[in-house]
Amino acid sequence: MRRLFASFALLLAATLTIAAPMAAQAKTDAIHIGLGPAPDTLDPHKAGSVYSATVLRELFEGLVTRDAQANLIPGAAESWTISPDGLVYTFKLRADAKWTDGSPVTAEDWVWSWRRAVDPATRPYFTNLLYAIENAAEIVTGAKPPESLGVRAVDLLTFEVRLARPDPNLLAYTSHQATYPVHRPSVEKHGDEFTKPGNLVSNGAWMLTEAVPQTHFRLARNPHFHDAANVRLAEAWFHITDDQSTEVKRFRAGELHITERVPQTQLALARQQLADSLRIHPMTVARFMTANLTREPWKDNPGLRRALYLALDRDAMAKALDGGETPAYSLIPAGLENYSPAKLDDQRKTQAERDELARKLLAEAGYGPGGKPLRVTLMHSSTETVRRVAVMVAAMWKQKLGIDTTLDNQEFRVTVAKTRTKDYDVAMRGWRSITPVYAMENFRERDPSNNPGYASPIFEDLMTRAETALDIETSYELLRQAEALLIEDAAVIPLFFEASRRLVSPRVKGYADNLQDIHPVRWMWLE
Repeated sequence: MRRLFASFALLLAATLTIAAPMAAQAKTDAIHIGLGPAPDTLDPHKAGSVYSATVLRELFEGLVTRDAQANLIPGAAESWTISPDGLVYTFKLRADAKWTDGSPVTAEDWVWSWRRAVDPATRPYFTNLLYAIENAAEIVTGAKPPESLGVRAVDLLTFEVRLARPDPNLLAYTSHQATYPVHRPSVEKHGDEFTKPGNLVSNGAWMLTEAVPQTHFRLARNPHFHDAANVRLAEAWFHITDDQSTEVKRFRAGELHITERVPQTQLALARQQLADSLRIHPMTVARFMTANLTREPWKDNPGLRRALYLALDRDAMAKALDGGETPAYSLIPAGLENYSPAKLDDQRKTQAERDELARKLLAEAGYGPGGKPLRVTLMHSSTETVRRVAVMVAAMWKQKLGIDTTLDNQEFRVTVAKTRTKDYDVAMRGWRSITPVYAMENFRERDPSNNPGYASPIFEDLMTRAETALDIETSYELLRQAEALLIEDAAVIPLFFEASRRLVSPRVKGYADNLQDIHPVRWMWLE
């Protein structure tokens, strides 16, 4: 009996030793999440990366927001009406909506913020989302002042938006960071420093309490949030890392509840040892490359660009990654709002036939055996999966076309900055689509995020007709034609569609897999 009691005491002591850190963590109600690379900025109107969007989604709330399944639900606006002609949206704001400093959020705040979101002086990133609004496009180009934007405060809690043309995607866009409100007194007082802890005043479920560069963001529950009573966590920590393998190690050590990504090299281990935590789900993220079309040899040589596109074996690439990825011959993923992507003749060929055509186009451009050697500098971010893909791309180009590729490994935010200023040769990029037209807008001449510098009158005409079509079927058919042209011109080189691969602790509740791979912490709690 004494031996049995002693064994029980040792077991109890060991259990308490293991449970103590988790109990302490549960007491603080803090969730720890892997963010991935550092965001480019926490200014919602300037932010261009998915990593920025992840944090901004917690700090701010749009007129419309998303639930745990990424469905659109009322956000800062409790309701809205749309005129019969689709040209006037009237949003009724919540009477209990407040900034994190306790001051009310009014219709005038939205007017000022949306003007700022299209003002060239702001250098906003996603202005294309607001182009349907009266005068928005003219403001972005500097032809009209921000005050001419088609928005107004009808009264303290009524925000009116007037469109120049109907846009069925507008409500979805009001959940995007480009349309978030910013606190005017803070912006005017602190300038670019308004995003720092202590300066940042936001309207979301969380407020920024700490930001350590290259380390983490610490968020605390916002007591002034209109639904604060139903936010069950006290803190949310977002941990920055470019190394996805490190995230897995931290998850196994109990330091993270959710990872941003499981790299391909860790998938076998995760499937064997962390099966109860591994979550793999399709998502609407395309991985692709763009050549800098403002420079030679790419500028006036679509055949050369197509050679790069054709020589890539996407099926082999997806199979090697083995993490739920699917080969991409289009930019827009299938199934997004019932959209069917363009089907290209190249897609119907065998890879051997594509390789033969690639060599022919390379020779016609004056490169390859008997011609000039082609050297490419491929810029890519330092995340593990992207590095592996870059190596595969370089190997395929070398083997099939004799191209020498220099891999330019940069921090993610450096790649964002360099592609935006067109300071690159060829760049690997990723894009999450929230509507079929969303990704395509980035290749229009008017768009600040047209990083390759693509310009095509035919493409512009197709996109204009698509966005002004009276029915969705006609709009989608025009989009397919525009998408086919974009790829035929090799202004974009699709690689594959990604899958969300995360480790999620069984303790985390309120997390739901979805195509958008959006997981607001507002809906989560820990058991």
